[in-house]
Amino acid sequence: MLRFRTLGRFELVDGDPPASHAVAAQPKRLALLAYLALARPAGPQRRDTLLGLFWPELSDDEARRALRQALHSLRQAVGATAILSRDHDTIELIPDALWCDALEFDGRLAAGASAEALALYEGDFFAGIFISDASPDLEQWASMTRDRLHQAALTTAMTLASRAGDDGEHLAAIAWARKASALAPEDEKAARLLMTRMAAADDRAGALRVYEMLVARLAAELGTGPGPLTQSLAASLRDVMPLPTSAVERTAPAFDVPVDVGTPAVVERVATAESHAAAPPILRRRRLVVPGIAALMLASAIAAWSLLHATPSAAGQGILVADFHNATRDSLLGQAITTAISIDLTQSQHARVLTGAEVQGVMQQMELPRSARLSESTAREVAERAGVTAYLTGEVASLGTGYTVSAQLVSVRSGEVLSAFRESAADSTRLLAAIDHLSSRLRRRIGDSFWAVLRTPALERVTTGSLAALRRYSEAIRIGDQGGDDRRAIGVLREAVAL
Repeated sequence: MLRFRTLGRFELVDGDPPASHAVAAQPKRLALLAYLALARPAGPQRRDTLLGLFWPELSDDEARRALRQALHSLRQAVGATAILSRDHDTIELIPDALWCDALEFDGRLAAGASAEALALYEGDFFAGIFISDASPDLEQWASMTRDRLHQAALTTAMTLASRAGDDGEHLAAIAWARKASALAPEDEKAARLLMTRMAAADDRAGALRVYEMLVARLAAELGTGPGPLTQSLAASLRDVMPLPTSAVERTAPAFDVPVDVGTPAVVERVATAESHAAAPPILRRRRLVVPGIAALMLASAIAAWSLLHATPSAAGQGILVADFHNATRDSLLGQAITTAISIDLTQSQHARVLTGAEVQGVMQQMELPRSARLSESTAREVAERAGVTAYLTGEVASLGTGYTVSAQLVSVRSGEVLSAFRESAADSTRLLAAIDHLSSRLRRRIGDSFWAVLRTPALERVTTGSLAALRRYSEAIRIGDQGGDDRRAIGVLREAVAL
């Protein structure tokens, strides 16, 4: 039977080991097979959706021809009746037509076979696969699927470690805790779980080695250190006295296993850790900066540092950059352009751009959710409450194979359009240059001198020439600042660097 491996590897395999062999297939066609197998809701997928995901740059006729060729190739590999076309509108991969490790992983978890499911998780979904000419929406789907499966594996490993420890099976508990720590090397909860399980097996020295490795990893990767709860656990392990039962953390409440916090000292440590975890976005943003990364992150870190420490001068003007309206099929493009223009405007000598933390603070006062979009109507009220003089709004739209970017600088007090700008790009490779030109014109309108603007490096030279990388960077900022998920944000930042 054919086996479709998507966890840690991305291949279609025929036969059983050791006689198995990989079936030759293009990465895009395997990605199409993966989407048909794992897209939610499961079942038939609309043909138009597949065309937009996999062949966004082609004309309708060319895209349909490419889809027919891909389906023909896949049917030759997996069987003529495995993939059905219904009424020329939908395409469906018949259940059980082939074995897929991700589907099997989900199925075994649902059936309660946690250990068997975790044995299938050999690595992240779609790892190292990037389809350059596909829509960013496909990349976003792959990222969301990857995160879902990874979190399920991590939760399962921690739960198995907790249960084995409660049953006195120390070796099994340590093995599952090591699995959890390997899945999330920078996750302090996973590290604490491993430390407590090793301590319960009288291996304090091993537990402290785990702590020392965590300290080194956090310093090298994130430029930070472990939180108070982890430090407190390490201090308890160094004591000569027996480890208090209350200090042996089982796992997080999110895993349906209670944390044992019986003594006042431990209660205080947990409260301190929780308050640290709930730090405002302005503090979490600093932890997103990874030392030693490429020019994209270096320039962005400099811009973020400027945002964090900027103070308005007496004569300076404050500007709020609203979310640009996206009138293209690229769902991440508006967000990427908003991020790019914000970075460029921080170089202005006469305007202070309202920081993400300041915007979130005002939106919290307005009782808006962190994920709320900063639309034009919302932007004006946020700007008025923040005391800035103007806000910038705009739109990106498709124009044949090219794009147009327009922006308007609007007075907060009167609602009057102070200036309007428009730039065109023949294709996506020239879009960043168009954005740079537009923001340069805006800065001169604000009051920056011609020579100051001229001395400013082009946006693509100090961030990235890759629009795909800029999309991932802006997505990471949204995930970190609005979603509060630093671990996932750092993973997306690394994808941006790789691009």
